[in-house]
Amino acid sequence: MKPRSLRIIAALATLDVVLSCSGADGIAPTTSTQPGAITRASDSTLLAGLYASAPVAGGYISPDRIGASGSAASGNAAPSTEVSWVSLVPGTVPDGTTATIVNLRTTQRITSTIVDGGFDPQPIPASLGDTIQVSVSRAGKPETAAVMSLAARPGPRIVRSRPPRGQTDAPLNTIITLVFSEPLASSSVNPSTVTLTTAASPVAGSVRLLPGPGYVVEFTPDTLLAPLTTYALTVSGVATLAGTPLAAPTSISFATGTTVGPDSVVSVTISPNSATVRAGDTLQLFSSVTYVSGYIAAQSVDYVSSAPDVAYIDVESQTVTGVGPGTAVITGYSNYGATGTARITVIPSTIPVGAIVGMLCSNLDGEIAVECGLYAVDPDGSKGRFITSGDDIDPVWSPDGRWIAFNSQRACNPVTVRFCHNDLYVMRGDGSGIGSDGSGLRSLTAGVGLDVGGASWSPDGSRLVFAATPFPTELYLPEALYVVNADGSGLQRILSAPPGSSASEPDWSPDGRRIVYIVSVPVNGDSSEIHVVNADGTNDVRILVPPSESFGAFRPRWSPDSKRIAFTSLFQVFVMNADGSNLLQVTNDSRGAWSPAWSPDGSRLALISPALRGLGVINTDGTGGTSVPGRFSGQDLTKSAISWRRTAAAVPVPAQSRAAQSTDGVRP
Repeated sequence: MKPRSLRIIAALATLDVVLSCSGADGIAPTTSTQPGAITRASDSTLLAGLYASAPVAGGYISPDRIGASGSAASGNAAPSTEVSWVSLVPGTVPDGTTATIVNLRTTQRITSTIVDGGFDPQPIPASLGDTIQVSVSRAGKPETAAVMSLAARPGPRIVRSRPPRGQTDAPLNTIITLVFSEPLASSSVNPSTVTLTTAASPVAGSVRLLPGPGYVVEFTPDTLLAPLTTYALTVSGVATLAGTPLAAPTSISFATGTTVGPDSVVSVTISPNSATVRAGDTLQLFSSVTYVSGYIAAQSVDYVSSAPDVAYIDVESQTVTGVGPGTAVITGYSNYGATGTARITVIPSTIPVGAIVGMLCSNLDGEIAVECGLYAVDPDGSKGRFITSGDDIDPVWSPDGRWIAFNSQRACNPVTVRFCHNDLYVMRGDGSGIGSDGSGLRSLTAGVGLDVGGASWSPDGSRLVFAATPFPTELYLPEALYVVNADGSGLQRILSAPPGSSASEPDWSPDGRRIVYIVSVPVNGDSSEIHVVNADGTNDVRILVPPSESFGAFRPRWSPDSKRIAFTSLFQVFVMNADGSNLLQVTNDSRGAWSPAWSPDGSRLALISPALRGLGVINTDGTGGTSVPGRFSGQDLTKSAISWRRTAAAVPVPAQSRAAQSTDGVRP
């Protein structure tokens, strides 16, 4: 029988110091003139113990998951799409209680509990050259603080191990762990790059990169270690996510004692232990437990939210979602009854955005130059603003109002390619987090070889259906419908158009059962039919064939109750039942109307109408047409498809999960 092992993981890991200015060991300046920075000199002891990785793309936490310094505002500078991992060497501030890490350029901050005079690596959005300030509160003493600037340094390094180098009484059931300066590529962590030996021979065991941030490596011996024996753990060839390898092989030597260590947990630490998020944003939590022996191990725990209508905790992924304004306490429970807490403050989304979104190119104060992008506005003309910049088209709101999917050729360079193609992108509904270079957008189809048409969300927001054709091609003729997960995974074709025809402009019914789309045959103009198919691509039914003299049907859209379909034909807007019956012409204007989008209650349609000076709203029976004031008014919107947000930008708490989360912080 395999002996029971004691999991010993150094939660108090440190990271590679990344310091941008010259001087001894490359130490950064000890003062900063940026707003909010400390005005006194940095504490030299604190500065010597601080480590920060070079900024890396993505990281384990996104910029919108971090609170802004001092208020709910997002800061004076655009947040970075990269993160730096910041940590403090254990023992640096023995009487420290809480650390606050602030990016002085963006004012974003995160807090961490001090344990044994240091703290775990914490990810904070940052870019090269940013100044990071770390302030540590101390029991009964003044706060201490230091600042440092970020610059690149190649290669990972081992910053801490358990057992530590030179220990002479390691338990015989020790699982040896190494903490690196930044996340590693999982493929580089294997039995050939991490080995355990005695003076005589190799020790059999398994190696793995622990789940979570990805910077902790664990070696588990197959049997108990021998008592009073010296061992060496050697690492060579591990590499960062960017592929940069360890500079040179490194060994950690230790010796065993004669006993097997205890595994009773006495406390739980949740990190960060305090954070501010916006409604709709998510925050990754990390947990560790402390054993009777004093060892600290990274370990998942059970969670309960004191106010799930404020902050909802997903136990499996250990992520918190901001639901509504307020404060919630997240409590973590170990199997031994020990607990730890994190205080989560949720603030409203700070950037209001209109409910109707479309692509707009408008003149700038009468100048020849034009401004193009996705533009959102409320039906009364308020909250109007551009949320993207560029030739982005066919926007569609997610069902919860938090995200917008759209098509764009923004990744195409017409200088280097003959034909550009559209990719499918997803962005935050308020336009936040997008850099001037387009960073912060999520492409769902990059590199898959498809030229994408219109898209639509599944009712639960987990997937999208879209039309596409393989590229390169001189003629865009979408030959199939595809479904993809909202994170870009799970791409699959669900329906192929008949030879010589196309399948386009799909719309997923709010009840989740069906998809309506257009089948076109490009002969003598465009003969377009409206079809409905099951969500899995089966049972394709033609429900409408427009008159032969028409220009076909376009942009069908389900009503919120999934009982009716609005569409464009003969440059007019029509509404019919879901089976094609009870056809009603809503508009009758010589200048035309097109691109209908249902209001959340299903009583009105937003549409493009020259008679309504561009963007307008009309009752579904054709009465009460009004123009939407603002930038859309009077503009040429021929290219524009529009979408009307069905709900406020809120995140529903799953009904099946409410029972598992109390409202008073008491574990059920």
